[in-house]
Amino acid sequence: MALGRRRAGPAVGNDACGMFRLFILLAPVVLIAVRLDGSAGAQTPPATPTPVPVGPLKLAQTAPGAYRLSGAGMAPAAPYRVAAHVRAIGTDHGVVVDLGQFDDDRFAIDLPLPLSGMTQAGCYHVGFSAAPDPKGGGPPEPSVSLQTHACIGDGGLVTFPAYDGVQSPPPTAPSDVRVVPVGDDWQITWRDNSDDEIAFDPGVLLFDRPWSPVSSDATLLGSIDIPETAADWTVVGGLNSWFAPTAPREYTCGYALVLVFAVGGDGPSVLPGNTTVPACFGAGRITFPGVGSGSRVADRTGRVTSLAIVLGAGGIASSALGALWRVSRCRSIR
Repeated sequence: MALGRRRAGPAVGNDACGMFRLFILLAPVVLIAVRLDGSAGAQTPPATPTPVPVGPLKLAQTAPGAYRLSGAGMAPAAPYRVAAHVRAIGTDHGVVVDLGQFDDDRFAIDLPLPLSGMTQAGCYHVGFSAAPDPKGGGPPEPSVSLQTHACIGDGGLVTFPAYDGVQSPPPTAPSDVRVVPVGDDWQITWRDNSDDEIAFDPGVLLFDRPWSPVSSDATLLGSIDIPETAADWTVVGGLNSWFAPTAPREYTCGYALVLVFAVGGDGPSVLPGNTTVPACFGAGRITFPGVGSGSRVADRTGRVTSLAIVLGAGGIASSALGALWRVSRCRSIR
């Protein structure tokens, strides 16, 4: 389902790596995160995390508008709590719904729908989690989780589109992606080409040179992870408020690959709407030299660098771009 069409507005919120990031198959684009752990002298070993007594969470439709969340044993039983985290797409206001405490190695919950926080028709990001009960002491991790979307129709019926038994095709990708100056900041605009998306997933990857799915000579320098926006928005602003570069910290000029996926019930658009523009970034700021009036910008060789041409090559390009964005987004820093 889609909300009203093309209502522009800012997007806030957080969606780390939902289930829709599994839709596009990984291609030969691998980003390796190296974590350095140091220690200073002899210290008391950290407490061993309490094991989570359930494995991967499962969501299943039991009747129209009725769903069951379950988990099966993976470790010795220990007290744990199951919760739902509900947030309307396009907002930063979330509600935590306690679904109960359990002390055995399996559970099944018929969800009380609509969940708290689902106050009106529209689509929501919903995350389910099972974690050791904090009242039992010890570290709160690890936990297991399931991230998805739920939508409420005008009649009040709640559906989880990815679990409703209906396989819907991916929505048509947005087009005419542009970077537009707004005061001393920037916004991304695009054209909506679909009537069945439930959200848009925009973001920016920063490279030292224009990126191509058939070449490995571009180095990823950082990213801007922007939360999903509602289906009736075609603009997201305040890029500097979202900018948290992974590297470099010093002021650097390169290129920004701007992506906008349309998110459907069973997966995102196969390709994103996209454009590549020169960018300078560092010290918590980003600028787009030469961008004005929403126009695309020629690169240093004088030609417009648009991946729409390159991506027409087929599935390998699609997979590479999808994998690059989703792996980078999972690693982004706020």
